[in-house]
Amino acid sequence: MKFKRLTLEELKELEPEFITFLASNQISAEDWIVIKSKKTDKMNELLDFFSDLVYEKVLKKIMYLEHRTPKEIRLFHLGEDKITLIGIKVEAHNNIDFTLDNILEQLSHASNFKTSIFESKKDYLKDRSSEIFDLLESGCLIATENLFNTLMLARK
Repeated sequence: MKFKRLTLEELKELEPEFITFLASNQISAEDWIVIKSKKTDKMNELLDFFSDLVYEKVLKKIMYLEHRTPKEIRLFHLGEDKITLIGIKVEAHNNIDFTLDNILEQLSHASNFKTSIFESKKDYLKDRSSEIFDLLESGCLIATENLFNTLMLARK
């Protein structure tokens, strides 16, 4: 298994897709009932394979991720061959908290604070989907390109 097994709740949400997956593997509804009750190894193999297919499809579509702490935002652009990171960090002793929703309002009302903007690029160490999955598992959230582009412009 490349990623992780979908939860029961996620599998229920994807029931039509799972039925199509079983049918494409020549497994009828009756066959599936037998597999679930008598062939748990085969059932687990099918569930793992389906989970990997779902994750792979979703992860291919993700282009931006973000990770926030109270004093830092890291934004990732997930290109085809490399990851570009841009981040902004503020000094620890001010009252800005990037984990709150009103970041722009906080910044507009803050005074006398220092920020540093940083950027780096790296090639994927693993395949793209595995790296994105690892970033999501470490606390990153899917983002849009707006904030990433705003920080890129502010850096210049």
